[in-house]
Amino acid sequence: MKFSFSILKPALYLTAISALFLLSCNAENEPVNEHIIVSVDDDYSLYFPYIQTFYSNHEFGARYPDSEFKGYEEAIDYLVTNHLMFVDFFEKEMHRDPDLEYELARIINEDLENVYFEEQYLSDYINETSINRYYQGMQKEIQFSQIVLPVQSQSAESRQELDDVIEDILDAISEGEDFSRLMNLYSREDRIAGTQSGTRVLRGDRDRTTPLFSQLYNLNEGDVKVLDTGASLLVVHIDRVDRIDAPPLENVRNDILRNLRNIHYNDIYVEFENDKNRIVNKENADWNEEALEKLTTWSAQPEFFTEQYQTVIQDEISADRDIEILSYNNSTVYLSDYLRILDTILIPQRSRGMNTEQMKNFLVEAVQKDAIVKKAREMGLDENILNANRQNPALRSRIIQIYDREIIESQIPEATDERIAEFYETNRDSLFWEPAKVNLFVHFYDTRDEAEAAWSRYQNGAEFENLESGYSVRTFIINREGNIESFMRRETPYLGEAAFSIDQGEVDGPVEFTHDQHGQQFAIIKSANREEERILEIADVENRIDRMFREYHRKEILSQVKADLWDRYPVTIYKDNLQRNIAEL
Repeated sequence: MKFSFSILKPALYLTAISALFLLSCNAENEPVNEHIIVSVDDDYSLYFPYIQTFYSNHEFGARYPDSEFKGYEEAIDYLVTNHLMFVDFFEKEMHRDPDLEYELARIINEDLENVYFEEQYLSDYINETSINRYYQGMQKEIQFSQIVLPVQSQSAESRQELDDVIEDILDAISEGEDFSRLMNLYSREDRIAGTQSGTRVLRGDRDRTTPLFSQLYNLNEGDVKVLDTGASLLVVHIDRVDRIDAPPLENVRNDILRNLRNIHYNDIYVEFENDKNRIVNKENADWNEEALEKLTTWSAQPEFFTEQYQTVIQDEISADRDIEILSYNNSTVYLSDYLRILDTILIPQRSRGMNTEQMKNFLVEAVQKDAIVKKAREMGLDENILNANRQNPALRSRIIQIYDREIIESQIPEATDERIAEFYETNRDSLFWEPAKVNLFVHFYDTRDEAEAAWSRYQNGAEFENLESGYSVRTFIINREGNIESFMRRETPYLGEAAFSIDQGEVDGPVEFTHDQHGQQFAIIKSANREEERILEIADVENRIDRMFREYHRKEILSQVKADLWDRYPVTIYKDNLQRNIAEL
C-alpha cells in the first residue's frame, strides 16, 4: 500500500495558445479525403472547411451572388496563387538575397526565438516519453473513493486539527480498516467547494486533462493519496484500475500535444521568463537617462517607427553621436544597437509616444530577445528557419508581399507623359467609356390609392421631397449591349425604363411595376441627375489616370505571372468534391 501527499493545483485552461506552441496537423488528423479540394505537388492541400472560412471572411458570396460555385473558384484561385508565390520565392532563391533576408529578419528572429523555446524548454515537458505516458493514461479507468475534510479556517490550530484527523485516517487504513466505514465516519460534506465524499470514476478518454486525474493516474489499486485543493483536504483510496480502449495514438497525437502544452504552460512560461530576466531586467541595468529622454522624444513623433526611425537614428550615428543607452552584465547597448534591434529584432507597436518606463520595458524585452536569438544561432537552430516548409503565417504573408513587389510591382512601367498618352489612346473606348446613367429619387407605395393620393398632393403644389418623410435612391445605367441595369445594387431594374423616359429634374407617377417578392407596387419618381453615354477625355481623368495606368499594368503582369506559376507547378482541383461540399452546406 502506498501513501502520498500533494497539493492539487487548479486547472489551467487557455482559450488561445501562442503560435509558438502550435504544430501543423499530421495527415491522420486532417479531414477525410472527400474534403480535399486542391492539391499542389503532393506537398500542399486545401480542405473545404478552410476554404469555406476564407470564402465567408472575404465575402466572395457578395462578389458572386449568382454563382456560389464561381465564388468558391475565385477564393481557391487566390489561395493557390498566393501559395505558389510563396513556393516560387524559394525556388528562385530569393531568400538568399541579403537585402530581402534583412527585410524578413524580424519575423525570422521571432520564429527563431520560438524554436529556441521549443528546443530548450518545451522539449523538457513535451517529448515522446511524456506523450506515451499521457496516452497510457487515456487507456485507464480509475474508480476511487474519497473522504472530504473541508478547510474551515487557515489558522494554525484549524490546520493542525485536520492534520491530526488525516493521521488518524491513515493509521486506521494501515491497520486494515475498511475504507467505506472510514468514509462514513470521517467525511464532512463540502457543499461550498462543491466536493462530496463517495465513490467516483475517472476515465482517461474523458477526464485525462483534469487535475484530479493527473494526480491519480499513476496510482495502483489499493493506494491512498491525500490531496489539498485549498478549500478541502481529500483522502483518496484507489478502488479499481481498469484498462479501456483508446483511439490509435497517431489519431490523437495532436490533441495530446495541445493538452500537454495546456497542462505545463504555466511552469514552462515561468521558467522561460525567469531565464530572460537573468539576462537583463530594469533593476540590474545601468540606464543613461539622457539617452532615454532622446528615445522617448523621438517616439512621440507621428509615424516615427514606421517611416522615420532609420533616417533619424542613422543621422545621429553619422554625426558621431552613437551614444550609450544602457549597460548590463558587462554588455553595452549603443544607439547603433538600437537601430539594429528595431530593424531585425523588435519594433514598438504603439502609434503614440512612450514614456521613460515604457521605453525601459521595451528595451529590456528587445535586449532579451536579441540575446536569445544569438544563443539560438550559436546552437545552429537557424538552419531550417527560412524554407518553403516552415509553417509560419507571418513569414508566409511577408514573403508573398515581397514576391509581389519584386516580381510584379517592379515590372510596372513608369507612368511617363508619353506612356500615359499611349495608354489613353489604346484603352479610350474601353476603360474611359462611361454608360448613360440616371440617379432617381423614389417614393414607393403598396397600393394605387396611396400613390394617387401622393400624386394629387404633388400636382397641387407639394414639393416632391416633402411628399413623404423620406425617399429612396436608385441608379440605373445602359450597358454596352443596350440593356438597362441597376447600378451598384443586386436588384431587378424595375424602374429603369421609366427613369430613362423623363428628363433631369422631371417628376412622373404613379409608375406601376411588379416586384419579384412584393408583387404589384407603385412609385412616384424624380430624375435627380442624368448623364449621357460618353468617352471621358484625358483632362477629365488627369487626377486618376496615373493610378489607372498602374492598375491596368499590374493586372496584366499579375495575369502573366499567375499563368506561369500555374503552368510550372502541378495544381489539381477536385471540382466534384467542391460541388459536393457546397451542396451539403
